[in-house]
Order: sequence, then structure tokens, then C-alpha cells
Amino acid sequence: GGADAVPFITHHEALDIDLYLRISLELHLKRLVVSGYEKVYEIGKVFRNEGMSTQHLQEFTMLEFYCAYQEYRGLMEFVERLYAHVVEKVFPDQKKRFQAPWPRISYVDIVKQKTGIDVLALKDPQELKEKIDIDPSISLPRAIDRLYKKYVRPSLKGPVFLIDFPLIFSPLAKKKENDPRLTERFVVVMDG
Repeated sequence: GGADAVPFITHHEALDIDLYLRISLELHLKRLVVSGYEKVYEIGKVFRNEGMSTQHLQEFTMLEFYCAYQEYRGLMEFVERLYAHVVEKVFPDQKKRFQAPWPRISYVDIVKQKTGIDVLALKDPQELKEKIDIDPSISLPRAIDRLYKKYVRPSLKGPVFLIDFPLIFSPLAKKKENDPRLTERFVVVMDG
């Protein structure tokens, strides 16, 4: 994600200054929320250069939004309505597929179901070396993500909400009240 990205830097010769292509919309939007704007969004270009992937372009358009005083269940309902509206206008033949409610699937549960591994019990990325290729410097969250991408994500057809992410993936997200090892965070997954 954006946290791993290194900004693209270029030099403007006429002005003799360095310029940067942004890697995320997040920070400016969060500043607006903190300053009192309760609902903000932006659709904008972002650039990533932290590696190559068959699943990501280096330049892409992102929609990011924040809503103060809204918990994640309400945001999931908003996302369902947003997708349903856009699909109805752009891909009307897919309208039925995007009707709410979408399944909510626990990240921890689906990884355990597909791999037999309880990610909350893991202490060291080396515990996963039988299942995935790992190098000595890999972090535990990155190793778990590789496990998920290899064994789980291809089977998710969706649209589905992946929920209940381990706290080690999102240390700044709100902890779940009934299990503080998990966070109130979601990701939309479609067709892997």
C-alpha cells in the first residue's frame, strides 16, 4: 500500500525546484476532517513505485473518502449503495450481483479455513515457510498477507467485505470491542 511507497521525484529545470508525484490522497483528507469538515472525498491520480505487480498499475485513479462520527458498518452500507448505483448506471447487466447486503467475511476465519493456520497465533514469519516463499527480512504482517494472497484471495468472487483484520495490519484502526486483537476495518474484494 501507500505506506510502502517512495514518492516519485522530478526536477523542474526552469524553476530549479524538485517536484513530487503524490502516493496517496489520505493525509490531506484526514487534515480536513481534523479541521472540522465532517465528510470529505477526492478522486485523484496517485503514483506508486515500490515494485512491480501484475495486479497494480504504477499510476492509477483512486477514490478515497472519510466521514467523521461514522463507524465501519455504516461505511460498508454506504459502499454497497455507491457500488450498486455506479454499476446500475455503467454495467446494468451486473446490477443483481451488486445488490446489498454483501457477505461479510472474517479475514482471520477465511485464512484459517483455507490454510488451517490461525494468524492470530503466529509470532514469527518463519512459521509460514512451509506454505509460502519468505525471505529472512520479511515482517509478520507481510508474510501473512502473502499467505492470504496465495491461498484465499483467488477464491473470493464477491463482491464481499473482508473484515476483522488483525491489529498488526492496522495499528491505527479502531480495535473491536469484543476482541482487541482485531480491528474495525474492511476491504471490498471482487473476483480475487
